[in-house]
Amino acid sequence: MSTNTLRRLRRENGYTQRQLAQELMLSESTVKEYEQGRRKMSKETLSRLEQLLDAPAACLLNQPEEEEQMEEIISEIKIRLMQRGIYEKRPAGQKSARR
Repeated sequence: MSTNTLRRLRRENGYTQRQLAQELMLSESTVKEYEQGRRKMSKETLSRLEQLLDAPAACLLNQPEEEEQMEEIISEIKIRLMQRGIYEKRPAGQKSARR
């Protein structure tokens, strides 16, 4: 996992390391180790992160060639959903309503 990907997604979704750790029922140091690439996460944790951060596993696992494609696809989907009035962009720092 890219150390920047998880950190960036966590911040975009308005979570501190402590808050994300609480949501995942893990220690803050574990989240920090994930972000630093010093620890691998379980499938269960990865699945929960997909839900909390609204991001596909490929993006969280930072499969480089796929991440850029995924971000382009996600951006295109968001644009189309906004055009249809189905999606609203959250202000920076606001947590996702999905839980």
